[in-house]
Amino acid sequence: MRQWLFLLIVLWVLPLTASGAPQTALDSVRVCPAGPADAGPPGFTGPGCETMSFWAADPQNREIWIEIPLTMTAEDLSGARPLGVYVSARASTELYLNGVKLGANGRPGGSAAAEIPGRIDAAFFAPRDLFRAGENTIALRASAHHGLLRLTAPMQWVSVHAYGDPTQAVLAAYWPVLPVFACFVIGVAVFGVSAWRGPARRLSAATAAMAGFAGAQLAAETLRGVTGYAYPLHDYRLIAILLCAAGFGLSLLAHVLVRFGVGRRAAAGLITGSVLAMIAAAALSRGFDAMTASILSAAAAIAAAICIWRAAAGRRPGWLYAAGLGAAAILPWLTGSAFLNGWFYYLAGGLVLALVVEQSFAFARERQRRLKEERRAHVLDAALARARQAAQPQKIQFVSAGRVIYAPANEITRLNAAGDYVEVCFEDGRTVLYNGPLAALEESLPETFIRVHRSHIVNADFVQSLERDPGGAGRLYLAGGAAIPVSRRIMPAVRSALADGAV
Repeated sequence: MRQWLFLLIVLWVLPLTASGAPQTALDSVRVCPAGPADAGPPGFTGPGCETMSFWAADPQNREIWIEIPLTMTAEDLSGARPLGVYVSARASTELYLNGVKLGANGRPGGSAAAEIPGRIDAAFFAPRDLFRAGENTIALRASAHHGLLRLTAPMQWVSVHAYGDPTQAVLAAYWPVLPVFACFVIGVAVFGVSAWRGPARRLSAATAAMAGFAGAQLAAETLRGVTGYAYPLHDYRLIAILLCAAGFGLSLLAHVLVRFGVGRRAAAGLITGSVLAMIAAAALSRGFDAMTASILSAAAAIAAAICIWRAAAGRRPGWLYAAGLGAAAILPWLTGSAFLNGWFYYLAGGLVLALVVEQSFAFARERQRRLKEERRAHVLDAALARARQAAQPQKIQFVSAGRVIYAPANEITRLNAAGDYVEVCFEDGRTVLYNGPLAALEESLPETFIRVHRSHIVNADFVQSLERDPGGAGRLYLAGGAAIPVSRRIMPAVRSALADGAV
């Protein structure tokens, strides 16, 4: 499985509004200055009033009125559910429907002292009898004196549909992409552990950072659907998203540089140049969404160029990386706002998931390699022990009938537990009773002896054959004809030891 499997993990673009709901005409609205003496909406015909797009209306550091036309059909008004007017804006707002005040979100004002900040998303309950079939008018009073930043489009959306909690409506738009968050959590956990104690620490650290920044960006993105925060906090959320995007881009570059073996001096120069390129891309963009998309696009394009360079130098997987990163660099300009709402997280989550799968296979291969090395070492140790035993047989001390006996270990064929004693059987047919438990004697035996049953230990040098019963247990046949039972629990270890020649 290759890393760019994530290119197949693109499902759909997030819906931004509920389908079938009546839509406001936001491309042509009237905007007029507001004053403290205004008791209600103006006539929108006086001096200073302009016709413009709703998104061009700017209440930052001033107070304005916005007149929005709304067309309702008889079908729109026939339902039983209560209706609401939803307003998404980085501003405090006051809303009128056909001249009737529906309520306020915060309190608009002509100055920071006069204004009370409202929530970024608000829903105004609208009785059905206030609507009429045909043309309706929404008048919106708005001001924004408490923002940290000056945004290109502080007014975001106005729509009419079933009344409810506005945060739930926002969160519903993010549901399709929320499962991707699990990919980022898994990526941070897997590669974080690998960066702490694994072999490829630099690569794992870069990948863990990449997953962490993408997950943090998704968390900041969905914060709007979790809590109805006051609009000044929106600026900090936008800054967090921008910084997470920059962190993801730099982590992606670090991952590519380490993965394809770029030297530290060259890597430092490339990272410095990439930072400058990302800053330039952001500076040339209008609006935070465009800045964020430009940073991610620039990082992907630079990473793709590095992959092409390394692939031309013989690093063949670089072509796969270059193809995927090149597509990711172009995608923001093809998908618009849908890129940051969904496509980016699908692509980043797919990449992290593919790398986790690859890492899992690498861990499995490494584990198999270590097991083989351990088995070879065990075989070598056993062979050396056997050689030492042949050159200078180890003598086993045990007490029998009040006497201390020293017997060469290579003359003992097996030991059998017999109550409070142990039967020590020799090659020449002798049997001596040892005063003590089998476990105490087992500690003094060399490596050629293996326990095959709770009551039996055999010298593997005298094993002739192993027979397995259908139930999983079996018997060992020794030189001289003795048959020793092998318990089902120990059978796999005995078979492995005999097959490897470890004993």
